[in-house]
Amino acid sequence: MPAELFKYRCRSGGGKEKAMYRIRHDVANKDIRIACIEEGIKFWQIAQQLGERPETISRKLRTELSPEEKKFFFKAIELIIRGK
Repeated sequence: MPAELFKYRCRSGGGKEKAMYRIRHDVANKDIRIACIEEGIKFWQIAQQLGERPETISRKLRTELSPEEKKFFFKAIELIIRGK
């Protein structure tokens, strides 16, 4: 399933409904957002892992992060995946 930002529903051949995603090409921190979608991770889980409020995480992701900041996010994503 392609990881994309905007969720919509579609029916597969067997009549089953599944979630699909469509991504905007101009969104900031696309790599982090795609990783979250593909792994089924919510921003609140990243916030919990980093000791931040969910609102803070959403606000940070609105503008492109520095490579150092992205490392923290990807490390949090990795730790969440290991904990599943």
